[in-house]
Amino acid sequence: MADVFVSHSRSDRPKVEPIVAALRGLGLEVWFDVELAAGASFAEEISRKVQRAKAVLVLWSLRSVESEWVRAEALVGRDRDVLVPAFLEVIDLPPPWNTSHTEDLSRWKGDQSDPAWQKIVTRIAQLTGRPELLAKRPSLNEPASRDELYPGQEQRAEPGRKYLPPRGAKGKKVFIAHASADKQRLRPFVESLVDVGFSVWIDKPYELQTSERHLTKLSNNRIHYGSDWKESIRKAINRCDRVLAFWSLDAVEGRREQFHYEVYQALVQGKLRQCRLDKVDYTSIGFPYTFHHIADLSVVSAGSYHQALQDLMTDIAQQQSGKL
Repeated sequence: MADVFVSHSRSDRPKVEPIVAALRGLGLEVWFDVELAAGASFAEEISRKVQRAKAVLVLWSLRSVESEWVRAEALVGRDRDVLVPAFLEVIDLPPPWNTSHTEDLSRWKGDQSDPAWQKIVTRIAQLTGRPELLAKRPSLNEPASRDELYPGQEQRAEPGRKYLPPRGAKGKKVFIAHASADKQRLRPFVESLVDVGFSVWIDKPYELQTSERHLTKLSNNRIHYGSDWKESIRKAINRCDRVLAFWSLDAVEGRREQFHYEVYQALVQGKLRQCRLDKVDYTSIGFPYTFHHIADLSVVSAGSYHQALQDLMTDIAQQQSGKL
């Protein structure tokens, strides 16, 4: 079974080949051929491939929109809900293709940081179940740290000041995505979230070494003994209102597949909020996560007020979700 079936016109092959090469460079299995003379065996092969492909990338142009083959392949992709349409040339598409959002690759020159290309790869990653594709792509040109964008705006601790409960925080369910090695470092953040009214879900809360008062509030929102831990996490992400991801050196550099799975699921469901425990290079985090704000909590200390954490909690409480 191919990951991606590429539907195109033979006349567009010089423009199509770089796209195919880029997809294969990401480790995808791509089925790519030209419109050959239609014979029974060839037609059967085309039908079999397009019916089984995880994603159908249709490349629209003046030639392909007139092709019965391309239109038929696009119809299969649409009916299977795996269609990924893109323009090789910006044209007026006839119904029903004009009802689907179509990315513009008419000026694409192989730049993998191009927003249209990144959106296409994001969609293919979703359809193929390959979140690791996102980490292989370069992020947009931006400094190694966004701190460089805001020099002199260092967050200062204010001992004794209390965090204010944001409007909408009470009872809102927040899933904590993190690398297991960072568990104890999460204590001040989890306690603050609980104190302002959030219902926090975190695996093995006892490892936080938090107070009995906080542990009591966390004890029900965890993986229970004897349950399938992966299924428990999947259900928790689906039921929560937000997923707060803690990026750290360990999360980026270690083999933290479960953490990346949780962050990817949150992104797809429109629930993702992010922060940094360490001064992690944004290029290490990678697209598409760097399209979203990542709060810097690397300077937050227990027992002190930090405006960055207050702002993050307000954002978690008030912003609406939006699925990709």
